[in-house]
Amino acid sequence: MRKTFNKIVFPVFLIIIMSLTMVVSSAADEYDITIAADRLSAGVDECIQLHAEVEGVLLQPKIQWSSSDESVAVVNAAGVVTVISEGEAVITATATVGGEEISTEYPVRLEHEGTIVNKLLSQHPVLTYRFDTNYGGFYYNDDKISWQKYVGFGKVYDYFAPMVAMEYDFLRVFFPYDGKEFMLEFWKGRYGAFIGCEVGIYHRNNVLGLKRDSAMFACAKEKYWPVMDMGFYRQMEEGDAPEDYKLEFRRAVDRYWWCTGFIPGELRELRPADELRIEATLTFIDREMADNAAAGMKEAGLQAVMTTENMPIDSFCQNGDSITFSWQNLIESQIAPGFFGNGFSKLMAFFGKLTDFFGGWIPLLLQL
Repeated sequence: MRKTFNKIVFPVFLIIIMSLTMVVSSAADEYDITIAADRLSAGVDECIQLHAEVEGVLLQPKIQWSSSDESVAVVNAAGVVTVISEGEAVITATATVGGEEISTEYPVRLEHEGTIVNKLLSQHPVLTYRFDTNYGGFYYNDDKISWQKYVGFGKVYDYFAPMVAMEYDFLRVFFPYDGKEFMLEFWKGRYGAFIGCEVGIYHRNNVLGLKRDSAMFACAKEKYWPVMDMGFYRQMEEGDAPEDYKLEFRRAVDRYWWCTGFIPGELRELRPADELRIEATLTFIDREMADNAAAGMKEAGLQAVMTTENMPIDSFCQNGDSITFSWQNLIESQIAPGFFGNGFSKLMAFFGKLTDFFGGWIPLLLQL
């Protein structure tokens, strides 16, 4: 009887153990390591703290860190990257799950110690523009106190923008709140010798009954400012996979009426600037404002999705009073409509080329 029991039970037990081993082993292929950093760039002798986490496991395995070039950057067992010299380095996080080794790479941008111009701009704004090294090494408008705060915004500005060599994609979102009509506008594209992006919020009382295309909106009062978390991505390869895009910079999370960022560079094609993408989260002052903004985003053509994980392009996800969106291809035209409008836009573009000619010294100045 005992021999029969052993002949039956032991093989079944062995099959169960082998099956569980196979499940764990195959499941390891489905695990991903995510890496977060306290900053995106650093100068020589500065540090970046990386944090790695394996998704889908109850107990976090030990993470092994390595650098692709230790003459440029070294990383210790705690994920602290120390910059040794200028250059490029890729930091790799490796872990073992279910007997399988998984890893992911994190490119760390190792910035120049700082040009004279950038050092000055990081300390004192020039025409309200500053330079930031902590979140990717980019230029931005000193948004809360800039002169643009007092002139509002309307679509006519978008039509005139090519006159000063600003050719970009934009999208407007309209929604009502607190007896006013609000406008969220997103921009991305070329700004003279730079490329970059913007997110702004405006409102009007809507007492004159003017159509949105001809109306002027005031910059939102501070009590309406949402908390903005904005990242700017650029397509480096011809493809739509996440690894084909590079995070160029991320703005510090704060309350803004206008959130901007720019880096020196050129586009493969001016319009549409579909190699650029904004990914941002806006946390509104209450749920009602967020609900109305979500309805406006849906009306503008953005797709509503249930989760922020693997969000498709041109979509948004609402979570309480916060809305996360990914915007890339859904755009309005910067070219004025009609025969005369088309001629006007060509004239603005001509003036923009003159601006380009006289502003060609700017990239050279930034190298000082």
